[in-house]
Parts: sequence; structure tokens; C-alpha cells
Amino acid sequence: MAFNNPPGHTEEELWQQILSLSRELQECRACLHYHNTLDYIYDKINMIEKELDILLRML
Repeated sequence: MAFNNPPGHTEEELWQQILSLSRELQECRACLHYHNTLDYIYDKINMIEKELDILLRML
């Protein structure tokens, strides 16, 4: 299967970024049990989801 990666990004690097963002998303979900504001958590989750969408389109 051929991937159209942007110049300077290997498939492995993109997957590493995806995994990192996925972990960050899990951490945000875990924060729901603490005293963070829901607005902060919501904004952070949306940002991560947008970044994941961009990275997945790059693969």
C-alpha cells in the first residue's frame, strides 16, 4: 500500500505522533476526575482530535 506522506515525514513518524496524541487524549479523559474545568478539557480534546484527523489524512 502506498502512502502519500508530506516531505520530511516518514510513515513511522506520523504513527508516533498519532500514538502520542492518542495517549494525550486518554490523559485528558482521565482529567475529568480532577478539578480541571470542563471547558479546558473540551478544548484540549477538540484540539487533539483535529490534530489526529490531520495526521490520519497524511497517511
